[in-house]
Amino acid sequence: ETVRIPVSRLSQNPLDAAISQSFEAHKNENFPENKLVPSRVDDLDAIYASQTRTFSTEEGIEWKIMILSSVDSHSGDTIMPGEKEFAFLVAPAVIGFVVCSVFLFLFAKDRNQNEFVASDQRLTKAFLLSCALLNAASLSMIGPNTNAMCLTRMWMLNFFFVLTLVTLLLKSYRSYKMVGNKSATTRRRLVLGIPFAMSVVAVELIMLLIFTFAYPKTEELLEYDETSVTHREICTSGGLILVQMCYQVGLILAGCILSFKTRNIKMEYQDNQQL
Repeated sequence: ETVRIPVSRLSQNPLDAAISQSFEAHKNENFPENKLVPSRVDDLDAIYASQTRTFSTEEGIEWKIMILSSVDSHSGDTIMPGEKEFAFLVAPAVIGFVVCSVFLFLFAKDRNQNEFVASDQRLTKAFLLSCALLNAASLSMIGPNTNAMCLTRMWMLNFFFVLTLVTLLLKSYRSYKMVGNKSATTRRRLVLGIPFAMSVVAVELIMLLIFTFAYPKTEELLEYDETSVTHREICTSGGLILVQMCYQVGLILAGCILSFKTRNIKMEYQDNQQL
């Protein structure tokens, strides 16, 4: 007696899960014949590629045949411990974190000296702290490209980069208002930069929230040639990375303009150019 079982109910062994997942993926896309569909079986720790072919009989019966085979994963999209890229990432990140932390400690230690009293201590310490956190955030590049890791990288790297820039921009802006422009009171000069800094951070947070809820974090690709099929899993941002780059380049240009405007201020009153 012939017994027909829906593919979605196959569960006798771990490979059945790969067949079921692949079938559902092909079914949702109306069984495309020219597309490879990836599926992952956690119990087997394997990646499978599947493809649909149509088989027709002389009696007019049409069958959908699904071909399933295991594929290798491309390791060049991730940085894992033991790989040569691991040292090239960790060394600069750790050195940068240590250097910024030492500068922050020395600045806090000697904050009562005349050279430091003349500068904006809070913003300088905030800048050094942001630099240390940005270097530490680089370590998030280590590990597999999962949804959680891709989201963590997008948030940490971009947020701390913008935070580092905005503290430096605010220092330059205050130097320009306090020394380079004498048309306003000291109280007004100090307050003017706060809304600007808050708006810069708010725009960055909005972009990151859009990425968090509106875009996929990872994308699975199957690349094939005449002899083999390779699986890749990469982080994707839905084009938001280009918006981030334009926004951050704009902040850098704004910092260059402010640095140019404050170029003639006596060095004892500002340390923006060195930073």
